[in-house]
Amino acid sequence: MRQVAAERCAAAGITLRIPTPRLCTDNGAMIAAVGDLLIAADTPPSSLALAADPSAPLTAASLNPERRSHP
Repeated sequence: MRQVAAERCAAAGITLRIPTPRLCTDNGAMIAAVGDLLIAADTPPSSLALAADPSAPLTAASLNPERRSHP
């Protein structure tokens, strides 16, 4: 799978990032990927007062500032 992903990314000019297996035991790798996208989009950091909501839908995390609210 990694070889195919590497080949397809290389052909498309995309940088492939694969976390080490020890980072894949929970959602940490997925959260890091979203963080990488937010940084690449030059999104400012959230306030430290941001409340954690483990039941928030995936659609609550968005690179589009207009879609960041979660009721």
